Amino acid sequence: MVRGKAYSSTKKRKIIATAQQILANHPALKIAIAGSYGKTTAKEIISAILGEGKKVAFTPDNMNTMIGISRFAKTLDGTEEIIIFELGEEQVGDVRDLCNLVHPDIGIITGINEAHLSSFKTLDRTTATISN
Repeated sequence: MVRGKAYSSTKKRKIIATAQQILANHPALKIAIAGSYGKTTAKEIISAILGEGKKVAFTPDNMNTMIGISRFAKTLDGTEEIIIFELGEEQVGDVRDLCNLVHPDIGIITGINEAHLSSFKTLDRTTATISN
């Protein structure tokens, strides 16, 4: 469920496929931010700095899942020079899958700590998930 909307798996695949096309064809520099903490703050700081001279778009709030980023991609008009994505991680493989959707030119890891131990059980697994 995303913001009160439940999607069927067919609908999800269609939304993601549309986003893949949009992002693959978009000429903007793509920056992806992952980490256990500080993603939203880093995204906002980077967008404020780069927005001084470039047209920047970024995922709103903490919209950082496959569906969230896919919905965001549909809002792009093609004139953005830089797009900043916040990548969430809840399960092993999430960051990898989001990178396969976004295809970032630049990746930033804010930091890794115990925030995701309930999902990944160890810091080594957290590190592997975020950095792969």
